[in-house]
Amino acid sequence: MAAGDACRQAAESLDLYQISPRREFVANRAFGVRRPVVENHFDVQPAMGRWVEKAALDEVSVTEALRGMDDEVGAIMAG
Repeated sequence: MAAGDACRQAAESLDLYQISPRREFVANRAFGVRRPVVENHFDVQPAMGRWVEKAALDEVSVTEALRGMDDEVGAIMAG
């Protein structure tokens, strides 16, 4: 059992998680994939978030956002 799973399982037994849409969240949680931890997490996450936000606000296309995210995160990871 991964760290935090016991706490998460206890929380999911609450009545709040027995109604939609939280019930579906709990049912589908097993299919989620945890993101790998990266050294530069505190730089990478905001960089990715900036591009997601730009795409969500229609400032750039999804393709442009993914390309920009790849470039920016690649530069961060390269040091």
